Amino acid sequence: MLALLVGVLVLGGSLFAAPSTHAAGKAQTTTEHQHKEAIVFYDYVPCMEDELGAYRIAATINSVEHSTEKAATGHFKFLEHGTFEAVGVDAILEFDEENDEQIPVPADPAVDPSKPTFTGHYTVSGGFNANQKNEVSTSTFSVHAIGSDGSVINSHSVFHASLSGTGVEKTFEKVNCN
Repeated sequence: MLALLVGVLVLGGSLFAAPSTHAAGKAQTTTEHQHKEAIVFYDYVPCMEDELGAYRIAATINSVEHSTEKAATGHFKFLEHGTFEAVGVDAILEFDEENDEQIPVPADPAVDPSKPTFTGHYTVSGGFNANQKNEVSTSTFSVHAIGSDGSVINSHSVFHASLSGTGVEKTFEKVNCN
């Protein structure tokens, strides 16, 4: 799930890429909603990556993305909330940079019945702002899951990155597991 957060943070390109330029006139604004979208992907259970290994995650998500661009400024905000079921699989995950996702090896891994199945919900939100001098991006990711073995996972992470007008980059990430 953390890889999902990182993929969303990059927003499909370099974190510090300048927004596209529009004529100095009216701002270009877009808003997109997704409701009950079903997705399946492979990742690790937050806070238990080393202990549990790979999982196939089926999620149902609701999300909204909003962006505004004008001249050399840009604003992007997103919020996604979903429920999921994560089933352990017998695989190794490799990151596919071209498609920005974890790929299981073998390609269609068998379910590993020795791993607990997790059900729960998550929320990820974030924003990106840029002008001619500065850029900043902040996001949060929270997940609550209950395992079929009675285990409970609560995780919250924060990621922040900024680029000043003088070229100073600052980033931090804090992950809290309970």
